[in-house]
Amino acid sequence: MNGNNYMTMGTAVGTAVGIFVGLIICIFVLKAMNKDGKMKTKYDEMQILVRGKAYQYAFWTVMGLEALMLVLDSGNIQLPWEGFISHLIIILIAVLVQVSYSIWNDGYVGLNTNMGRFGVFAVCISLFNFLVAGGAIANGKMVVDGRLQTPAANLFCGVLFIIIGIEIFLKKVADNGQKED
Repeated sequence: MNGNNYMTMGTAVGTAVGIFVGLIICIFVLKAMNKDGKMKTKYDEMQILVRGKAYQYAFWTVMGLEALMLVLDSGNIQLPWEGFISHLIIILIAVLVQVSYSIWNDGYVGLNTNMGRFGVFAVCISLFNFLVAGGAIANGKMVVDGRLQTPAANLFCGVLFIIIGIEIFLKKVADNGQKED
C-alpha cells in the first residue's frame, strides 16, 4: 500500500469514527434536550405533516445536487475542495432545507423540547466546530494547494448551526410580532 492509499484509508476511518461518535453524542443530546428526558421528541399531527413535507424537500434537494455532481464528475470538472466536502455540502444543504421548512411552518420544535437546552447545545456544537476549523486554519491545513481540505467540514457544520439559530430567533420574533397585531 503506497502512502497515498494509506492517507485515503486513514481519512475514511477517521470519517467513519467521527460519524459514529457523532451519532452516540446525538443520543445523549436528544435525551438532554427533551423536557421528559426521553430520546424521542414528540410532535403533534400538524407538525408530523410539516416534517414529512420538509423531508420530501430535503430528499429532492439531495437528488438534484447529486445529479449536479454526476454532471460535474462526468465532465471532469474540479471543484476547489476535496471530493468528501462536495457530499458533505449536499448533506448540509439538505439538512438546512428540512430544518428551515420545519421552522417556518411550525414543525421544528417538539412538544417536549426544552429550547433553552437546545440553544446551549447548538452554540456548543458551533463553537466546537469553529475551534477545530480555527486550528486547521492556524496550522495551514484548511487550504492545501488552493483546495479546501476535510477540516472545512467543521467550518460548514458550525455555520449550519449558526444559520439554524438565526432562523429560530427570526421565527420567534415573527411569531411575537403576529401575536401583538
